[in-house]
Amino acid sequence: GNPIVFYRDRELFFTGNHLHGHHHRFTGFLVTLHSSHFHKFEDEQFITAPTLIIGSSDTTKVKHSDFDYLINDFAYSKSSSEVDLTGDAIPEGKYGAWSLKIDSDGDITIAAADDNVTGYDTPRIALEDLDSSDSSSAYMGYVTVIKSDGAFTPAVTALDASNVTATFTDGRFENRSTPISALLYGTQLFVQPKANDIFQLKALTISDRPTALETSDTLADPKHGPAIARGAAILYLGPRGGQNRIAELAPTTKHIFDSIRSDKIVFSGAIPNLIWFSKICSRALSQPISNLPAYLLI
Repeated sequence: GNPIVFYRDRELFFTGNHLHGHHHRFTGFLVTLHSSHFHKFEDEQFITAPTLIIGSSDTTKVKHSDFDYLINDFAYSKSSSEVDLTGDAIPEGKYGAWSLKIDSDGDITIAAADDNVTGYDTPRIALEDLDSSDSSSAYMGYVTVIKSDGAFTPAVTALDASNVTATFTDGRFENRSTPISALLYGTQLFVQPKANDIFQLKALTISDRPTALETSDTLADPKHGPAIARGAAILYLGPRGGQNRIAELAPTTKHIFDSIRSDKIVFSGAIPNLIWFSKICSRALSQPISNLPAYLLI
């Protein structure tokens, strides 16, 4: 597969500032990747997102929210409305696609992909056949549809009908490509550029949250709590420029680890490996933080 740069720093990822080394390359970690949603639309022709969805008053139509858009550096506004898909029926088991553009008068044009009448084997192939953006209109987004039990007829078949799968995406498909960088922030995965297909991203490892303690569980040694908290603090501070604070925490943290009796260290689901934490503190005491391997600074 293609190598991808993985970022742990949200600011570096979204600003495009790649001058610091808080990322690494890898090829492992199973995530199904469809698309990403960014908080900025500098690469689009709208100011606020049109938010394309299934029509609420008529489910054969595509609905958009109130939104603002740009044409030749002039801003315009459009109130929410619903519009019909156009063109020929899509054969059973094949994909069809449509683009949505809006002009300065607020008129929306829906254009079908060139070969919808024959259908496409994948959504990406269908989207490649859509019209590109132009300077006389603003590109709102695109829609793909497939129906597994018969033909899909635009403006007739409901988009939420049984065995119909429809997707609605804001923005220009031409801006999308194979992702070359990614950010895993909490439970959200962001990629750049925006994905033009469904990809599987693999990473070598990903940390799982430990199993929560039951209310009836007790720690084998009261020092477990402070030890775990301090160890977690050191791990958190590493990639965030907290080297001075780590240097202050490491000696006392190691002392707490070392003071826990070996027969009180429990290696069960809810209790982290305290010996591993202790090794981290030992490494922190013996060399500059900048020399620590990346896996100690996650």
